[in-house]
Amino acid sequence: EDESFIDMSTSISGSGPAYVFMLMEAMTDAGVHMGFSRETATTLVHHTLLGSTLYAMETGQHPAILRNSVTSPAGTTASA
Repeated sequence: EDESFIDMSTSISGSGPAYVFMLMEAMTDAGVHMGFSRETATTLVHHTLLGSTLYAMETGQHPAILRNSVTSPAGTTASA
């Protein structure tokens, strides 16, 4: 739209992938720690992030609404 948005978009699109990869690394390592092979943990993480991203894009809903829709009261996610 405007050149003034370049710096702002860099903070999201330029730095954002590093944060996503850090999340992927942490989730994969947690899976390995729980007993999954690294290959299985990686596959689970990839599909979880892909499915979640596609669902968010398709619905257009706010992430908080999506998070609440998959968080069971007193479930493991709510406890974490």
